[in-house]
Amino acid sequence: MKCFFKTAVIASTVALSVASGVYAAGIAKSGYLERTVTVTNTGASMTQTTKMYWSGDRMRTEQYSVNGQTVEIKNGRNFYLYVPAKKAAVKTTLPAGASTVQQTIKSLAKPVKGGKKIGAGSVAGLKCDIYRVTPKGGSSATVYVSTDPRLPIPLKVIVSAGGVRQITDTKVVKLNNSISNSMFSLPRGVKVKEQKFNAPQKGQLPSGKK
Repeated sequence: MKCFFKTAVIASTVALSVASGVYAAGIAKSGYLERTVTVTNTGASMTQTTKMYWSGDRMRTEQYSVNGQTVEIKNGRNFYLYVPAKKAAVKTTLPAGASTVQQTIKSLAKPVKGGKKIGAGSVAGLKCDIYRVTPKGGSSATVYVSTDPRLPIPLKVIVSAGGVRQITDTKVVKLNNSISNSMFSLPRGVKVKEQKFNAPQKGQLPSGKK
């Protein structure tokens, strides 16, 4: 799972400062989110699709790119990095005290650093505030931040730098819907390798890589 401003779903981050088992006020207890990240450079473009499912303190993130599919599953303290094509997964046991999915989502509900509000709009049916960011160096970004207390996160980010343009766009959002328990477990026959937990940097999850 990676940062929302890069290629995957934000809620995958594990924070270590809040006790697990407590829902962050207002955050959806379950949901589904689908988004794409498209990078265009001198006419050529590449798109990656991410699908995220969560229910309680369980989450599944599926990423589809030119390199194939990868799946990340958080089920309580168990975290799996699963590659369907190889029928193999790496398991990490998260420490007691790791934050819940809802707490992680809430931690990302922060003002856009250096951003100026330029209007309002909607993405995937949710109302958003729109911010413009113009850091030094000629780059610029437009960020659509959801104002829905159930999912107060950036839903669309457009970044331009030189001849490169990256668009992160949320296509579908469903909140407080029913998610099958099977989404948070591995299929039969998958080889599982266990590795020790290494505390991630802020804004990251264990990647399953050494």
